[in-house]
Amino acid sequence: MARIAAELKSDFVILGQVQRVAGKGRVLIHLIRLPDQAHITVTRVEDADFTNALPTQRDIARRAAGQFLAKLRAAAAAHVNG
Repeated sequence: MARIAAELKSDFVILGQVQRVAGKGRVLIHLIRLPDQAHITVTRVEDADFTNALPTQRDIARRAAGQFLAKLRAAAAAHVNG
């Protein structure tokens, strides 16, 4: 991950995991800070419907982006105030 971050000049990376559990989908999306590879947060989606993949992907991405943005804003505010 450190090499990818250096090449892309990125401060964060998003890692996704998709699992099938008893016929249902589970999606985990992790926000990792680089270069120290600190785990910032994870968005978990249970019972994802993979029969209609595009809307599912879009909904999951929106949910994750909202949660990640809120977490990053809170961290930035704490850094400025602390």
